[in-house]
Amino acid sequence: MEPKGRSPFDGKPTTTETKDEQGLSTYTVTLSAMTPFRARIADKLALGASIATGIGAIRLAFELTDPTTAEVLALLATPLPAYWAVLFVLYHLMQKSVRVVFTPEHFVIERLVRSKRFDRNLPHGFTLHVHDHARREEEKLVYREGMRRKFRWPWPAKRYLGHSYHLSFEYLDQRNDIMTVYRRKHAYRLLARLNAIKRVLETEARGVDQILTPERDWAAQPGDLTGSFQ
Repeated sequence: MEPKGRSPFDGKPTTTETKDEQGLSTYTVTLSAMTPFRARIADKLALGASIATGIGAIRLAFELTDPTTAEVLALLATPLPAYWAVLFVLYHLMQKSVRVVFTPEHFVIERLVRSKRFDRNLPHGFTLHVHDHARREEEKLVYREGMRRKFRWPWPAKRYLGHSYHLSFEYLDQRNDIMTVYRRKHAYRLLARLNAIKRVLETEARGVDQILTPERDWAAQPGDLTGSFQ
């Protein structure tokens, strides 16, 4: 399907389109996002890098001969930009990727071991589910925060599962998880792309049906004259 104007499939997630001999489209989508597990690891690595940077900055400050106040403050401030820089890089490098394929007849979730293939002619759709263990995580963190307040520790614990969603393919009301996505806006962005491709293919299929089988519009009706003059 050739859109008028800007393609709705520009940008992320990466989407490619190919056409068969009949002009029917096949879309391949690479879904990339952080998972809650990877986000937790990235945060810890960034924190470790920040601490190491801070220790190095302090050592360097002591080694300077007659440092100015500005130089000392600049060195002591390096852990914060180091943390955000490392976190930014890790959140891009550690993303999990899953490739899905839309063909005129099937929806395929590609796996390293065994891909899953579904018939697109049967009722199906895409949806998001809050992470299965989000409530359990919340209960643990609420208890932990209560213990911290006893020691006057004001910062709340970070939620990972509570901010994560299962991106799922609903097949005849049966849930088939595609991937788990950390952060709501990323999950909804992936969901929007999958639903957009689904609508485009459905529109394309209706157009092909109308072109290839116009007799459906001329089905025999009571009082029809079809065949009367043969």
